[in-house]
Amino acid sequence: METKNSAMRLREIDALRGLAAAAVVVEHSYGIRGEFPGSAFRWAVGESFGVPLFFAASAYCLYTAMDSHGTCSKQVVAFYVRRLFRIAPLFYSVLALYLGGLYVGRGIPIPWGQVAGTISFTFNFVEGGQSSLVWAGWTIGIEMAFYVVFPLIYLLIKEMRAALLLVVIAIGITEIAYAVTPHLAYDPKAFWNLSIFRYLTTFAAGVVAYHLMPIIRKDCRWGLAALLAAAIATAFWKAGPYGDNRLYGVAVAAGSALVGICLCPLKTLVNRATLFLGRISYSLYLVHPPIIYYSLWMQEYIHALSIPEWIRFALAAILCLFLSLPVAVLVHHAIEKPCNNFGRRVANRLAGRHIAEVPA
Repeated sequence: METKNSAMRLREIDALRGLAAAAVVVEHSYGIRGEFPGSAFRWAVGESFGVPLFFAASAYCLYTAMDSHGTCSKQVVAFYVRRLFRIAPLFYSVLALYLGGLYVGRGIPIPWGQVAGTISFTFNFVEGGQSSLVWAGWTIGIEMAFYVVFPLIYLLIKEMRAALLLVVIAIGITEIAYAVTPHLAYDPKAFWNLSIFRYLTTFAAGVVAYHLMPIIRKDCRWGLAALLAAAIATAFWKAGPYGDNRLYGVAVAAGSALVGICLCPLKTLVNRATLFLGRISYSLYLVHPPIIYYSLWMQEYIHALSIPEWIRFALAAILCLFLSLPVAVLVHHAIEKPCNNFGRRVANRLAGRHIAEVPA
């Protein structure tokens, strides 16, 4: 029964990832032009909330996946193999397209140092190269850094009290890193904004949400309360009274949203559209930036229309989604899904298993 419940919760979180992916695409559709709509529109699309949702959901789903495997040395090696094949093939494919189109195609010398950092996923720790050569790839560097330490977190954090202690430790590390960053970086603000230390509590919130689920009775009223808590935490975060630079409010909102959607999967949140977006969310995330960039000329026609501002931004966002989705679906089926399945098979052989992995 627990396996079935876990699978259902993963389905619901997949829908949440779909919403997060859509929010990121919409935000980039106007952010790339350097022109921003009114605050009401930006609230409606969850501006700046999509990436933290991905991080919190990642921590939650990794726990669910590891529960079906264990923590012996073979299983840990298999974990890293699964994660590598889940992330690297598509990321490297997009990197190759960037290198070919933006550097070789234009006769620009390839920055091999940055290429090495991008391939090794260490770019997030190098000032000036944190965004990686793959547009919007900075989040992938943070994800990969979290994967490195996750088996240790899983081994040590087994119940709710330990998860809460993890939050306290994450806050402590965040505060220390925030204090020393000005002494280590030439541009502290830019370095901090793309640093994993800024998002530690967001990952910890996903761990807390995972351990909270068996404690709370599955009741939609509790789920609605959690979703309301997410909205309130978002409001406090947007108002900025407690640590926007450290994103503590975002962590509370993301963790509450995870719990809320698992306990109360409203049709407006969990449906065919959001589940579809969730399945292709990684491909959509990586392919949408260049599509948005090269469709700017089409967006200019929309923004030249004599219609209300928020309608112009909404139409431009719909256009970006409309153009990005077919490419994301193609890339998902051609590269992401086959490589992910291959990685699972290799990992299962390494671990001496012959069963399918719980999707993560």
